[in-house]
Amino acid sequence: MPSTICAARALTVFTILSVLTACGGGGGSGAPPPPPPPATTFTVTATVTGLAGSGLTLLDNGSDSKAVTADGSVTFATVLANAAPYAVTVGAQPTSPIQSCTVTNGSGTIAGANVANVAVACATQNPRVAYSLNYYGGSSTAYVTDAATGQLRLRSVIKVGNTPISFHGDSAGRFLFYLNQGTAQSPLAIPPIPQTSSSLSAFTLNATGDAREVAGSPYPISSGLPAATGLTALPGDGFLYVTNSTLNNIEGFAVSATGTLTSVGSPFATGAGPNPVTFDSAGHFAYVSNQTSSSVFVYSVNGTTGALTEIQADRVATGVSPSAVFLTTDGKFAYVTNAPASMSANAPASISAFAVNSSSGALTPVAGSPFPVPPVVGVGSNPPILSVIFNPNGKSLYIKNDGGTGTGSLAAFSIDSATGALAPLGGSPFTLGISATGLAGLDPAGRFLYVANQGPCTVARGCNPSFSTTGSISAFSLDAAGVPTALPGLTAVTPAPYQVSVDPTGRFLYQSSVDANEVISYSIDQTTGALTKLQAGGTSRSGGEPVFIGAFVSPQNSAPYTFSPKFAYVPNVADNTISTYSSDPATGKLSAVGTPFPSGVAPQAVAVSLRGDVAFVASAGSTPTTTAGTVSAYAINATTGALSGSGGSLPTGKGPSSLATDRTGRFLYVANAFDATISAYSVDTTSGALTANGAPTPAIFNPIGVVVDPTGQNLYALGVDRVAVYELDATSGAISLSQVTYPNFIPSPILLPASGASQITVDPSGNFAYIPIFSAKMIAVFQIDPYAGVLYNLQSITTGRANTSIAIDPTGLFAYTADLTDNTVSAYSVNPTTGALTIIGSPVPVGANALAVTTDYSGKFVYVVLTNKSVLTFAIGSTGALTAVAGGNVATGNSPGPITAVGGVQ
Repeated sequence: MPSTICAARALTVFTILSVLTACGGGGGSGAPPPPPPPATTFTVTATVTGLAGSGLTLLDNGSDSKAVTADGSVTFATVLANAAPYAVTVGAQPTSPIQSCTVTNGSGTIAGANVANVAVACATQNPRVAYSLNYYGGSSTAYVTDAATGQLRLRSVIKVGNTPISFHGDSAGRFLFYLNQGTAQSPLAIPPIPQTSSSLSAFTLNATGDAREVAGSPYPISSGLPAATGLTALPGDGFLYVTNSTLNNIEGFAVSATGTLTSVGSPFATGAGPNPVTFDSAGHFAYVSNQTSSSVFVYSVNGTTGALTEIQADRVATGVSPSAVFLTTDGKFAYVTNAPASMSANAPASISAFAVNSSSGALTPVAGSPFPVPPVVGVGSNPPILSVIFNPNGKSLYIKNDGGTGTGSLAAFSIDSATGALAPLGGSPFTLGISATGLAGLDPAGRFLYVANQGPCTVARGCNPSFSTTGSISAFSLDAAGVPTALPGLTAVTPAPYQVSVDPTGRFLYQSSVDANEVISYSIDQTTGALTKLQAGGTSRSGGEPVFIGAFVSPQNSAPYTFSPKFAYVPNVADNTISTYSSDPATGKLSAVGTPFPSGVAPQAVAVSLRGDVAFVASAGSTPTTTAGTVSAYAINATTGALSGSGGSLPTGKGPSSLATDRTGRFLYVANAFDATISAYSVDTTSGALTANGAPTPAIFNPIGVVVDPTGQNLYALGVDRVAVYELDATSGAISLSQVTYPNFIPSPILLPASGASQITVDPSGNFAYIPIFSAKMIAVFQIDPYAGVLYNLQSITTGRANTSIAIDPTGLFAYTADLTDNTVSAYSVNPTTGALTIIGSPVPVGANALAVTTDYSGKFVYVVLTNKSVLTFAIGSTGALTAVAGGNVATGNSPGPITAVGGVQ
């Protein structure tokens, strides 16, 4: 019996030790020891992945700090009792490189066991796209970013409404919305823009940031008036809200799955002169400060319908002319800046501080509020504009006083984490430059702060600013507590900066200049914060009056873009075909795709749509001097590059010789050499189908070439001995001869230094125009006025070679020419300031007449078309020199024309 009992006990799930002892298996005697007591405290462990930077700190319950140096498991030192709460957060994000680490499964309560499922995923913040907001131009310029160099490569121009003042991209990267104020504009030497209703423009986005306007856009708002002043999205992106300052209300819109907008039954009443809406991070409450009535209204948000309901009992008073409401990242405190109570010299502004009730949304003034914001003494009494900048450390904030037309100042404060009270930091306030306008640029890691100073030449000071106006950029280093220390910055910046922003990596700074319609790019020294203008793409034209430029991490992918070649097309005039090639992204070598594609009769040139999905072909026909030619559109297979479709041909003028698309992707232009006209077409951005935009425009000479500048503002037409500048209507696509008559600018048409021109090319940044003149063995180089697009400062660069074609690489640093009768291709370096060319080494023999040249999208390869019916491939070295690619020779058809290369980003 005892053995039976012991056998039965051995099968239970109790401790083996007690069984063995009772049955004599332990070799000892007496009573067994008691089992170990259950654990009374537990640990919290997080698993970190993707960490590449340094300085990552994790917190548990806001205090238990753990420094993390590598991927793996991290256990917090403090053990917790059963049922105790835990909350893992990021105390400090990694730098060098700057990364964003997000926590999942980070909070809960101890449930009788160690916590081991907390995950921390870190990703390097590589920006993929950048956008400028062009106030006068009614557009937004879209760029793709080169993560290695910081260069902004102009990708497209998004046509929005009149005077855009704000934009919002949803968190999934699917949609882009623009708020257009509709204010009348009449800048110098530019046709005036009439007043319109405020509106919202809505676009869908693809993976490369290309925008396509949704049905029904733009949406009129503001009761037909130009009253809109702010655009805000509810967290979660399901609703958009527009404040209308002169109407004293808010309009709300629901965002559909396709990006269309529907009113949510607004408007919702505000106080007098509302600022943009601010939402808490949960989207439960909305806050609107009112400039005229000096108050803040609090609203509850219906997350289902989007309706706002004011909680009148929670209204709070502010100081004079308050700014928008700024919430701390943790949502515990709210701040509103107030203008000086009087405009007397050196009158201080103030900042109102409130504690936020997370349950009710109510605001309670912080003890000591409002806190004075002193200006720099002795700077005048112009009405200032104040803005709040939070340090990422959560411990400090800065108030930028732009100084009006006087000297600006920067006030720095520490934030009491318990009460929200503000205390001046050492040295505050700090002196800025004159007219410290626009948004400031803060390093994402909180190391450096930059402020644009527009300088003394402003309209408000009775000065007419231009692209030669000089301003400055103030710079500060920030210590761990957020205390600023002034750095040298840039004391003389031409053109004057309006706004600056730091990219998500903290390595580059971008400057917008409304006086010159330009974007300037700088590298940031990671130790000193010093700024150095980029060589590649350091200066790039944008649309009219860019009031903002900023680079963003794509929600769809934070990996840096890879630029690569994809396809190439060559028209074969004598065969009535188009040769199609695929390009090896590693070597650049071309491979024929099937047999040449039948096109119209005598195809002259190929252009490709903005999205790379349609090829447009201009064909001269069999009797080009007497009969109109055609333009056709063919679908491009996204995988192979093969062409398909019937073309849907439309008539052109006589002798179509060149064609070009604009950067909005909505218009196509064809130069007709034998009847002195330019044909214009609208392009369906979905199908690529063409529609003629009325009759061809007379060109006052026989155009043999046409190109649209990267900003989409101007079209340049080339004759054999002259060039003309046209203004391009961004709404209709119509062109008209430029009437700009700046001093020292030659009106169109402009005579060239010699006859025999064959092509016109504009560099990728839109700063220079190049015209090879083969009969004179020279290249004519023009600078392009950044404001009006007119050509000036002609340079005649003698090459000694019969240049028939020229191509500028995507960086803008190198140029390449096809030297027809010299049987060579030549490489040049480009002076980024003047556009002047300097030969690199010796011209490279190609073994036959070099007809045309182009560079690929990656900037790694050059393709040269030869009259012996072939295309050669060359690799571009770091100095710009060319090296022939082994096996990089591919056949064309008979009488090949210019080559068009197509690339992509991944």
